[in-house]
Amino acid sequence: CAVTGYDYRSATRQLAPGARLCLMTDGVAEAQNAQGELYGAARLQAVLERSRREGSGAAAVVKAVEGDVLAFCGDADVSDDLTLLALHWRGCATP
Repeated sequence: CAVTGYDYRSATRQLAPGARLCLMTDGVAEAQNAQGELYGAARLQAVLERSRREGSGAAAVVKAVEGDVLAFCGDADVSDDLTLLALHWRGCATP
């Protein structure tokens, strides 16, 4: 969001070793199929949960979400960006 007057808030989180983080733009959950249905947060959560259970790495998570969104949209025109960033924190390296 790049809107003047928007109440931007910051926060910090400590990731534990093994933690996964997936960031995305709203275009992912708001992607539409030819019938105008939204991809939605529930479907996204299901893909992320399946990836977590399978122990997928960050690149595989991005591919899984991308593949599921594109399959859902089919031939519908993409109306927004689909940006994803996935991280898998393995912890600090020990010397």
